[in-house]
Amino acid sequence: MSDSDYAHPYGDTLPEGATLGRGYALYSSNNRVYFVVHKNGDLELLNDSDETLWEHLGGNASYITVLANGRFCGYTSSGEQMFSTGTSGNDGPYKLVCRDNGNLVVYDRNNVSVWAAVDN
Repeated sequence: MSDSDYAHPYGDTLPEGATLGRGYALYSSNNRVYFVVHKNGDLELLNDSDETLWEHLGGNASYITVLANGRFCGYTSSGEQMFSTGTSGNDGPYKLVCRDNGNLVVYDRNNVSVWAAVDN
């Protein structure tokens, strides 16, 4: 495992309005894929061989969250948005899920995918 030290209590799913901070990760239900907010602020989705599946580097994220409009966003410690999926809709609440298949997906309340890391 990389520099992530802590599994977040949400397991594989970050619900709308919750935050995931530096050094924390979401783990897929089979524990073979994880999404981490690195201590340096990089965002990365990796498999259990530490191969990168998706990344957003150099943004200096302090934490990530899922907003009520369906956007998965990263913010710096000063509150500046450094990453956003650009998605939006009206079928909340939304959730961010680290999937066993190696994807990171934002789902609406009907479990319809509105954004996927590997597909984008």
